[in-house]
Amino acid sequence: IEINGNYLRSAFGCSLSYLARTPMPVRAVGGLRTKVNAEAVLTLPKELWRLVDFIYRKGIDEEDLFLTSGDDNQIADIRECLDTGRAFREFSVHSMAEALIQFL
Repeated sequence: IEINGNYLRSAFGCSLSYLARTPMPVRAVGGLRTKVNAEAVLTLPKELWRLVDFIYRKGIDEEDLFLTSGDDNQIADIRECLDTGRAFREFSVHSMAEALIQFL
């Protein structure tokens, strides 16, 4: 039996230290052994920053922020934005909060 498939890299499941050493989206990186400029090392992963920044700007006062479930389709789109570096569209803050929980 032969099985074929395509694997799309994702920031979800990568270590935080790897993401902090990778200044570009994970889909733009050639592989785990890609050399990065030591001066480009971030103090925190850009993916984490983008999630927290969105929640801070659009939903910091939202009631039950981390208790209300997000939309599965939006969460999949958020993951794709983080993996490819695409800008976020107008997502629900609850979807963003759930994506943050999944990321961590």
